[in-house]
Amino acid sequence: LEDPSGYPTKRVSDGYGVGLYYNNVSVERWKQGELRAAFAYLLKAFHAGGAQNADLWVNLGVYYLQDDHYRQAVEAFRVALALDPRNQSAIGGLGRAFEGMGDVDQAAEYDAQLSRHRRRNPYYHFARAQLAFGEQRYDEALDILKRVIRLRDDDHRFYYLQGMTFRELGDLAAARSSWTRALEESTLHWQKQRYVEMLAIVND
Repeated sequence: LEDPSGYPTKRVSDGYGVGLYYNNVSVERWKQGELRAAFAYLLKAFHAGGAQNADLWVNLGVYYLQDDHYRQAVEAFRVALALDPRNQSAIGGLGRAFEGMGDVDQAAEYDAQLSRHRRRNPYYHFARAQLAFGEQRYDEALDILKRVIRLRDDDHRFYYLQGMTFRELGDLAAARSSWTRALEESTLHWQKQRYVEMLAIVND
């Protein structure tokens, strides 16, 4: 499935969905400093059927870290990794937990693992490119986007941002080329229509 933003989606059970709701409430309470209520809602998320959601286990690990309960945090993060072996938050959390326990070697191992995952993750670098673009560091954004596209070359959003960056640098021919590729890689009608309109503007 694909939602209107272009991000992939999946069908989930009712219990999983209710668990997501309670997890979101938990995060909001956490942001407001209501830690006891946040923990209570997280438990509701598990009881509702969210135990197969790695993100809930990551959040549980974070709560344990907050109270310096490092061994419990390790257990929670390990469950998250069992459910999602590429979960970078769980990997990073394990590094922090072992650091808190004074196990420098284990902490360094997970920190190195996190660095390796990030180097191979196009969306991590895409976020870096978006930040550089937002701060008007256009040459840097282009360099990062080259790496992003080497890692994955079939996401229209990468070419959209590349085209926007070329436009800011005054290279309309390169922007046109990037947006043409974005059009080719897009799958939804409204996405394609947007790129057609953008190309019409730069072709005038």
